[in-house]
Amino acid sequence: MPLPPVASFLKGKTMKMKFAPCALAIAVALSLAGCNSDDNTQIDAGTSIPSVGIVDMSVLKFVDPMIGTAASGHTFPGAVVPAGMVQLSPDTFIGSKTDHESGQNEWHSASGYWDSSNYETGEIVDTDVAIYGFSHTHLSGTGATDLGDILVLPYSDMNDSLINAFDKANEEASAGYYKTKLNQGNIDVELTTTKRVGLHKYTFAAGAERNVKFDLGHTLLNNNGESLKNKIELIDEYTIRGRKSSTGWFQGQDHQGQDIFFYAKFNQPVAKALLGEAENEPTREMRNNAVYQGDDLTAYLNFGVGEAPIEIRVGISPVNWHGAQKNLEAEAPTFEFAKVKSAAEYAWAEKLAKVKVTGGTDAEKTNFYTGMYHMMIAPIEFYDVDGRYVDMLGTVRTLEEGDIPNYSIYSTWDTFRAVHPFWTIIDPEQATLYAKDLIRKSNDEFGMLPKWEGHGSETGTMIGYPSTAILGDAVTKGLIDAEEALQASVKSARYRPHDFPQIHDASLPL
Repeated sequence: MPLPPVASFLKGKTMKMKFAPCALAIAVALSLAGCNSDDNTQIDAGTSIPSVGIVDMSVLKFVDPMIGTAASGHTFPGAVVPAGMVQLSPDTFIGSKTDHESGQNEWHSASGYWDSSNYETGEIVDTDVAIYGFSHTHLSGTGATDLGDILVLPYSDMNDSLINAFDKANEEASAGYYKTKLNQGNIDVELTTTKRVGLHKYTFAAGAERNVKFDLGHTLLNNNGESLKNKIELIDEYTIRGRKSSTGWFQGQDHQGQDIFFYAKFNQPVAKALLGEAENEPTREMRNNAVYQGDDLTAYLNFGVGEAPIEIRVGISPVNWHGAQKNLEAEAPTFEFAKVKSAAEYAWAEKLAKVKVTGGTDAEKTNFYTGMYHMMIAPIEFYDVDGRYVDMLGTVRTLEEGDIPNYSIYSTWDTFRAVHPFWTIIDPEQATLYAKDLIRKSNDEFGMLPKWEGHGSETGTMIGYPSTAILGDAVTKGLIDAEEALQASVKSARYRPHDFPQIHDASLPL
């Protein structure tokens, strides 16, 4: 389960910052006190919430996505925008129990990335760090594993097509951007995102073959993660699309698997495409407009030798690949990596600059703003640009203009304490959207308030019904209708499994 955000991200840090107005001073002061019971933390009035004006981009220097990637933080360092459906990040630890993961706790696969260094003892692992590739969906800060959908890995030699390695010295992570260099083949990697599209830029060594694989069978394995069925189609020399169905912690609305569709465009033409299954060397040539099916498929794409980097735009959708194509065409219609990176950075600065901190050291500000950054990764906007989404019972619905967005990744057991109350202070409108979405899920769609929901699946994880605390807080602050919130809360409090035949038994709370 995620670490309690806001309160936990400052653990072990002595802070001396200024906070105002009073409400924010109380909210953050309580969080700091809960995390620093052994410290004599001093908090003075002095932080303000900017009302209007130019977005302060300088706040981004205080965001370090590498924080939390070691020990049990279970964060990922890759590229993402606030509430983005795409979390494009390297996968270094998947819970395989083999090779470099042998003897390690597979629990650390939660986010797909784990720094195995022990910074307390000084045992640092910073060279030849194994990496499987870069997948498009990840959880941040959770205590359970899932996702890791649609893995992409560039390679020059087929011998390096299963796994590669990188050195920490070549790794760079910032809000909305990730960069590294793969040791085998000396391939430079850059990643950025929109909300629904992941952008890849791979620069190969001079004279090297430019290859990229799309691995649909890849998934994060702990919590019974498993690829169930894949479909993939090479539409033309610049386009590929597909579908991945998998199970694990998120088991799908009918517990038969959850789907992610993708639609990808290349800046260079594919010279040759081969299809592989599992980890077997590919031998089958892919033909244009042929749909290939299996439970563990990988497309191996060769772009020949050339000076130009290989750039890829990958749109994803929970509905179908037509939705993935629409998402791609709406959010990243052309190959403009630098422009998308700048837009991602602006989106983060706009959110983070809602709180202005004065006083404290740069390290303390980095702890604070990185905590806000992690807090704002989820819940995610889980619907296509045309408004279509899959609800928690598997029904495809369409949002109309003015409707509340459909959100996902509700870890309410962890977020009711600090994250949602913090939103009511820094952005009451956003807090209201979350609360109204929870009510809609209960009263109009699923039948109960979500407890730990991911990609439309209710996991039933943890106890109680903490969503009611989120609604109660919103009611007391005048953000939502009290009767609607009460109706949703009472249903969750008084449920009996036989009253909810539409919900799979394994999803119902104990």
